[in-house]
Formats: sequence, structure tokens, C-alpha cells
Amino acid sequence: TGKIISNELKLPVILTSSLREHRGKVLRENKKYWNKEETKQFNELKSFLKEISKKPNKDETILLVDHGNTNRLIISHFLKISTKKLLFFRQKNSCINMIYWMDKFKNWRLEIMNDYSHLPEKLK
Repeated sequence: TGKIISNELKLPVILTSSLREHRGKVLRENKKYWNKEETKQFNELKSFLKEISKKPNKDETILLVDHGNTNRLIISHFLKISTKKLLFFRQKNSCINMIYWMDKFKNWRLEIMNDYSHLPEKLK
């Protein structure tokens, strides 16, 4: 998916293992019950998100292409929502979420979530 979007937008793809899909267990269970790999993967994702967002710029766009549970964790990070509440957030295949920096309030805002209006009717 990332390569298709990259070709359309004429932008390079930067691959990172930090955006690997997370198992549903990560969203359902208390963090203290995660195994070492789950904890490591979650911490890598958090570090990656902190790095790309440490100097928010309203004129810069960062496109992340990922899957459902990781999408939920990304939303959780930027909006400071508990991971336990993420199960309530629907993430359909090929959906788009848009989060932007509100400089006036110095926080991230969710503008679009789970939008799949770009898909043909037969794929919805």
C-alpha cells in the first residue's frame, strides 16, 4: 500500500520496523501482562512517534501507512488516550485517519477517523 501511494504522490518510501502490526492482545490486556516482544515493539512505536512529532510543523505532512491495531496505537499516542479504550475505535481496511497539530493550543487534534469514502462501493 505504501509503495502504491508513494508512486502516486512521487514521494520516497521510508520503511521502519517500528510500524509493525500489533496483536489485539496489546490493546486488551494490561501492559504488565505483555511479553518482552510486545513491550519492545510498543516502545519502538512510541519512540518513533515521539521522534517524528517532537517539532510539530503545521506546514509539514507525514504519511504513515499501517494496519488497524497500530493505527489505534498511533491515535492513542497523539491524543493521549488509554490503550484500553482503543478497542472501541473502528479501523476498516484502507481507512484514513488525519491528525494535525493545533499550534494555538499546543496539542494534536483528530480531524478524520476511519474514513474509507475513497473506496469503491463494492469494497466498503
